[in-house]
Amino acid sequence: MCFAKLFGKKPLRLPHPEEPVNYLYTIENTDIKAVIKEWLAVWQVPEIFHWYWLDVDVQVSIRYDYPAVTFSETREMFIRPEWANPGVLSHENSHISYSLLTQEAKANFEESYKLFKDTSLIKLVTEYNMKKNSAWRDSIIEIHADCYRYLGSQLPDSLKAFYPRLFSSIG
Repeated sequence: MCFAKLFGKKPLRLPHPEEPVNYLYTIENTDIKAVIKEWLAVWQVPEIFHWYWLDVDVQVSIRYDYPAVTFSETREMFIRPEWANPGVLSHENSHISYSLLTQEAKANFEESYKLFKDTSLIKLVTEYNMKKNSAWRDSIIEIHADCYRYLGSQLPDSLKAFYPRLFSSIG
């Protein structure tokens, strides 16, 4: 029997677990606008910022071998059809959000993240991140993106300030 069930505790879970790859999706049948709308709703992106995210050029493409590639400077994203889901979109949009931070704010995010990295939810993200790609362990940009991708609105409030246009307190 599971230890958590034995003592009545619910196991800790990521608020936004990774969606499975869907190989039935193709360039022709993937409704990327519906995926974007789902991401905006499920990740609770404040309506005041919807215009910004709806203006990102998201293209369903097999141009790259990665699930998605984002050019933050031009707000252009290429997402493979089988990976076209709100979680991948949230990760990629977090890269765009990160690019809006000043160098000082990026350094402050890294320092603030260190204060929270041993909390249970952040540790869960880090452990999952390491299983997915151990090279990301020290990549603050990927840590930033995965914290938002897997935690969304359950990010610690002190970290939300480092996600421009994804939370209502900043913009």
